[in-house]
Amino acid sequence: MNQSHPRTIRVVVVGISIAFTVLSFSSPASAQNIFSDVGLAVPVGNNPLSVALGDVDLDGDLDIVTSSDFGANIRLGDGQGGFSVTGPDIGIGNCDFVTLGDVDSDGDLDLVTLTQVLTVHLNDGTGLFDPIGFSVPVGSNPEEVSLADVDGDGDLDIICANRGSGTCSIRLGDGSGGFASTGQDVPAGTDAVTFGDVDLDGDLDFVSVGSNPLTGSVSVRTNDGSGNFVAVFPEIVIPAGPMDVELADLDGDGDLDLVTANGNTSSCSVRLGDGSGSFAATGQEVMVESLTLSLALGDVDGDAITDLVTANLWDLTCSVRLGVGDGSFQPTGQNVPIGPTTTTFSLNFTTAVALGDVNGDARLDLVATHIAGFFADVAAVRLNVSARFRRGDANDDGSVDVADPIFTLTYLFGGGSLSCHDAADVNDDGALDVADPVYGLAYLFGSGPPPPEPLAVCDSDPTPDPLACFESTACP
Repeated sequence: MNQSHPRTIRVVVVGISIAFTVLSFSSPASAQNIFSDVGLAVPVGNNPLSVALGDVDLDGDLDIVTSSDFGANIRLGDGQGGFSVTGPDIGIGNCDFVTLGDVDSDGDLDLVTLTQVLTVHLNDGTGLFDPIGFSVPVGSNPEEVSLADVDGDGDLDIICANRGSGTCSIRLGDGSGGFASTGQDVPAGTDAVTFGDVDLDGDLDFVSVGSNPLTGSVSVRTNDGSGNFVAVFPEIVIPAGPMDVELADLDGDGDLDLVTANGNTSSCSVRLGDGSGSFAATGQEVMVESLTLSLALGDVDGDAITDLVTANLWDLTCSVRLGVGDGSFQPTGQNVPIGPTTTTFSLNFTTAVALGDVNGDARLDLVATHIAGFFADVAAVRLNVSARFRRGDANDDGSVDVADPIFTLTYLFGGGSLSCHDAADVNDDGALDVADPVYGLAYLFGSGPPPPEPLAVCDSDPTPDPLACFESTACP
């Protein structure tokens, strides 16, 4: 617990004079559970290596799509965190990757799969996909595909990372579901690829990663606005062997930063961007529980700061590392159990992770693919259980009254415990000190403004700050 220098002040609230020594505290690093340790195990096909979330049947909630040895497995959601145990699967054989996007501009999500070829499966709007689809020629041994509008014409285009040919193939879409049979094949990393405007010029650039048993690198390829990509910046060496990459503004400066999931060490590498398309050569190495092939970025604790979640290959967990807001992540955090520790063939791999609100409570939940062997592979669903609270309800009794400032003062002067520091931060300045009960008393006695939200209803903290809410029993 950090403590500021004490000083003595006198405060008068509605004729009550109180003298005390001011102590100011900041919350310790958050260790609360963001996700439930248990949850659904949704059966899917053998060897699920990737997972995508999207509303494929247009009923307003998220569905699960995974790759498998059978093809693509679709599990429809019920909007409350449940999923079907079977679905309108697509039997296309060994499928390594799936992604979703509306490629024909008809308002529903279509499916793109990777086997040894890239295939587009159009959706009829009910979650039924064309089981045969049509192929789009790309490079050899396609590894991962992303969809984005790279030429600014309003429809989705394809970029496919091809491990065999060492290129990323760009295939422009026509907006009706068709794609060019030829296009630019850009030398770049070929294990994973993602889009983002890294140079702030209004068009989408791509970042990809490639690794080998000894090292790896990140490729940045900038867009000229028409869907042509060039290598302006040198490769960024990541010795830990990057296998996945995502982009987000981690430090709040308005430009994109990158995070890689590393296959040679139990870590993720953070490299901050400068807005020109260049990224730092070094940065934080965030330790997780195992080698990882997949990561997801999102605000999982509701503080408006991007957090990191990884699928830990050997550990049967997903690591959660909360963002600090300055471009770094907390060094430790929750490691969410994903599956049983033993199976018939002792296969236990966590291969991919995605984030999305599967139960409609406006919080990001976790879905991860788990290879257990012997037809026991699943998509594991872990619901978000991060604490919600009412600001001012320091004693967690469900109401905001004079007992709360007294409770906070008792805590500040060394008596009792406080499970939700955010609730006691009545003035929402990111610090827990005597100004908070003073603010609360002024509000309760009618001489001060109401505390910032969440006040009327239970919710997560909308303001980025270092405080934590480990539990609020009054706000389930």
